[in-house]
Amino acid sequence: MGRVPEAVAETTECPPELRYLWEHFARLCSKRESDGMGGVSPIRYRDMLDYCRARRVPCFEGWEVEVLDRLDGVWIGVRNQKQKQAATAKVRSNG
Repeated sequence: MGRVPEAVAETTECPPELRYLWEHFARLCSKRESDGMGGVSPIRYRDMLDYCRARRVPCFEGWEVEVLDRLDGVWIGVRNQKQKQAATAKVRSNG
């Protein structure tokens, strides 16, 4: 299966009925592109469509896309926060 993104691996357990969606998110997240400035780009709707076609799974319903969007926003927020903390720690250790 897809690897659980580290930034969200520490959260509460996923409800069993949504596990499939979590696994799709983990796979989509692992294919995420860089934004060219050390960050990452959000998962685009086009990425979701291409993913469904490549994996030969039904396209996501509207509510599933909404869940994936929200997961993506949380993942990016946590990642950005961890990067800021790491950068601050590095500056302090060099200073």
